[in-house]
Amino acid sequence: MRREIWLPHPDGSKELYIPRARLHPFPPKVAGNPEPVREVDAAVHVVINPNYSGPSTPPFELDIIDWKTTAQIREYIWNAGLGVADGMDTAQRDHLPRRHVEYLLRQTAEQANGRRWYFGAGTDEITTDNPTNAEIAQAYIKQMLQIQRLGGKVAIFPSPYLAGRSEEDYLGVFREINTAAEGPLLLHWLGEVFNPKMKDYFPGNSFYRIMEMENFESTKLSLLDAEREIEIRRHLAKIGKVVKTGDDFHYVELIEGTDEPIGEGVYESAGHRYPIGDYSHALLGCMSTIEDVAGYALDALAVNDKRLYRRWLEPTVPLSHWVFQTPTAAYKHGVAMVAQLRGKQDNDLLLPNNPNRRDLWHKITLFRLMDAAGLFSTEEQAYEAYRRHLVPYLN
Repeated sequence: MRREIWLPHPDGSKELYIPRARLHPFPPKVAGNPEPVREVDAAVHVVINPNYSGPSTPPFELDIIDWKTTAQIREYIWNAGLGVADGMDTAQRDHLPRRHVEYLLRQTAEQANGRRWYFGAGTDEITTDNPTNAEIAQAYIKQMLQIQRLGGKVAIFPSPYLAGRSEEDYLGVFREINTAAEGPLLLHWLGEVFNPKMKDYFPGNSFYRIMEMENFESTKLSLLDAEREIEIRRHLAKIGKVVKTGDDFHYVELIEGTDEPIGEGVYESAGHRYPIGDYSHALLGCMSTIEDVAGYALDALAVNDKRLYRRWLEPTVPLSHWVFQTPTAAYKHGVAMVAQLRGKQDNDLLLPNNPNRRDLWHKITLFRLMDAAGLFSTEEQAYEAYRRHLVPYLN
């Protein structure tokens, strides 16, 4: 006898829901471990400790984070064949105290054990309202060198202190960063849809001029503008640099790319060599919600089965749209919800000073879209997610 899932509608009616696993067979998986043709990293989140009893406003105690479960989230990503990107905005970086960021950095470095990982370097240690360009550069450099000396790859975050400054100001700051770097860098361009303070970031031609600097090997574009990203990646390919898409809406087609012979040389990273071409690599928050399905899709792409790649990955797009809908900053709560519904953590909490939450109706739709995306591989998984994390709020 099958156990039943009854999902409510806002008008008070209920629907008998049939999980995908009963209705549709899943696509086949590629055998073996094919050599990857794209470098894809998932921006991971921190898990909140529901039993935390310390201050509810900063400075928090360290145990506001469930560090054991946070570490396990990384293992899901690495086990799926993706890289881990930690200390990013997905980890509520804007709300996380500096002490916690440093602990997160050390924990990620120790756990990685040779596996690929990125970490964000920013200017969140600055305490003055109007720092000088030199102070901004030194804040970046301090964090950058910490990450590189622990074996991580560095994502240079956008800084609110640079917003509104001139092209020459940007170039002065980034020249200092480039000179001090002890390894390759990723330049993170966060669009205003994610953070309104980033409007008009990289004034003039500053972005391209920074990307011409020796140590900036790649960029993460979180602009949610596929046409602009394609234009940028084709420009950068000509100088041997690559784009890692941060576009949680158009990632399927951006990662697939085209066979156009654009650019020369290779992008070398973590023991792999990727020919420069008309496609994007990826560093995405949505990948932390779909890492196993994404892994199957990337294996298909690795053997040039683009149809199978799309069969796996296209059903995840409506889920990502739902998680990253406006207000886009609330996507972090969606990421925690997905992890909870998949049984990876026991709550969907955010830090107490982060107001960007979704409601129960958001979660009910999330459940449907997760199932359609193939995140519940059996009926039993779908039922358990419903029983444990929806039923208590529906009765």
